[in-house]
Amino acid sequence: MKKKRTLSKSVTSAVLALVLTLSGIFIAPVTVRADGWPEHAQNLTLGVAVTGTAKAGDFHGPLENKDGNGSEYYWNVYKFTMPQKGLLNVYLESTHKAYFYYGSGFRGFAIFSVSDPDNLVWRSHSNQNRIEPTYSAAREIYHGTADVALEAGEYYFTLRQYETSDVPYFLTLSYKEPDVNVTSISLNKKNIELEPGEQVTLNASVLPENATDKTVVWESSSASVASVENGTVTAKSPGTTTITASSADGEIAASCLVTVIDAAAIDAFVEMRPSINSVSPSVKRATVYFSSVNSSDTKYQIAYKTESGKWKIKNTSSLTTTIRKLQSRKSYTFRVRGYKKFYGKTYYTQWSSVKRATIR
Repeated sequence: MKKKRTLSKSVTSAVLALVLTLSGIFIAPVTVRADGWPEHAQNLTLGVAVTGTAKAGDFHGPLENKDGNGSEYYWNVYKFTMPQKGLLNVYLESTHKAYFYYGSGFRGFAIFSVSDPDNLVWRSHSNQNRIEPTYSAAREIYHGTADVALEAGEYYFTLRQYETSDVPYFLTLSYKEPDVNVTSISLNKKNIELEPGEQVTLNASVLPENATDKTVVWESSSASVASVENGTVTAKSPGTTTITASSADGEIAASCLVTVIDAAAIDAFVEMRPSINSVSPSVKRATVYFSSVNSSDTKYQIAYKTESGKWKIKNTSSLTTTIRKLQSRKSYTFRVRGYKKFYGKTYYTQWSSVKRATIR
């Protein structure tokens, strides 16, 4: 039993079945018991809905592989043409949920190539390619859909049931352009430095231009430092966070490092100035004593040189440092400054006043 015409999915199948019956479009089924199932295929136009049942009188024959009991199934076979490589969208609805049952047998849906009907191209199964039914209480109907990737060519679509059913189903096969995946995402900035309360907008470029889904999903690795919404970054508190822009499937991503700084604390640090208390020279060495800048995690640089030489640097975390391998009977100039990292970047205090000493 079959019918071809465009059906409105917003009208209940019960009403459609009644209209079809009253209009005399349903015709007496043909009893087919032969094994040559491709001969009984009904031509189907993509995008046009058809209706049918699985009951006595529909094609009844063996499967490509019989189940454990050697049972035969009721088949409805449709022949359609894929105009080019793409996706076949399968949409089915019925008031009878059994059309969505799969189990361990071979009932459900299958696709065969017309050029080689002995080989299965695709089939539904209880644990793969399952078309899950959704129940619409407003329409009192079950409906489900799936996309199947196919090459251009002619195919058979079969709907198979073990039990008979007089309740009609409504089937629509439609062509869909194949999905074009996102291949790259780039951001207009890779590093941003902000103060609490400041905002900046990141722009994401998604390629290729014809990607099926160009949706960008934004995320901050530490929302307490900086949050992000639709690319707009809002600085919250000092620290660092990574803003990530990802494709909808999460396969492609780009990121930007955001540093939220306490500018007042940095300014206060760089204005500090340590002082050298004394320089004690000895043979080819000098010990420098200096005061701290009263800022935690601060380290220091001792700079020294002869009157005509270039500055040399010694790093230290101690407030007393001995510099060796100096030239005897030479006058040296010494100075010191502090340094520390704020949010991954090194900042320096002012240099101290200089001290001079002659090495023995």
